[in-house]
Amino acid sequence: MYGFFVVVVQFRFANQIQRNQLLKEWSRKLLKILRVELTILGIDKISSQGVLYVSNHISWLDIHVIN
Repeated sequence: MYGFFVVVVQFRFANQIQRNQLLKEWSRKLLKILRVELTILGIDKISSQGVLYVSNHISWLDIHVIN
């Protein structure tokens, strides 16, 4: 029911910043439900010019990890 509410109500009326936050929250909740522990290594400083993350896309799970 939560997912339906997010997609039908919140996502439809959200601006881009709010949509990004909703996707981030969705991914965190999904990883928690699946008991996936996320450990980030090797990122000391993120440049103000942006960062590109590359994944070999083995499964659908990496999308939520990157989010």
